[in-house]
Amino acid sequence: MEWSEENALLLIAEYKDRPILWDLSHPLHFHKVKRRDAWNEISAVIGRPPTELKKKWDNLLASFRRERTKVTKVETGKDADGAHYAGSWYAFEAMRFTMEKNKPKSVLNTG
Repeated sequence: MEWSEENALLLIAEYKDRPILWDLSHPLHFHKVKRRDAWNEISAVIGRPPTELKKKWDNLLASFRRERTKVTKVETGKDADGAHYAGSWYAFEAMRFTMEKNKPKSVLNTG
C-alpha cells in the first residue's frame, strides 16, 4: 500500500510519542511485550498492521540517515563556506529527535 507524506508524518509523530520504542533509557525499552503493545497502539491510530508500520519506519530511518549524512558533510566539509544545509527531505525535521536517542541524559548534581 502506498504511503502519503501525511501518513508518514503521522507515523513519525506517533512513534515519537512513545519513547518506549526509541529511548534506550526508558525503563521498559527492553520489554518486548510493552514495545509490541506500543506498535499495536500506533497501528490502531493509523489503521495499518504493525508489521507494515515497522517496515515503513525502517525505510524512514534509512532515508533520514542518508539525509543526515548530507547535512553533516556540508556542515563539516572544507567547501562549506558557512553554508547551512537544512535537509530537503520532507520528514527531516520531524525525525530529528532520533539523533538524540543515544545521547546520555544530563545528570543531576546533588552535591
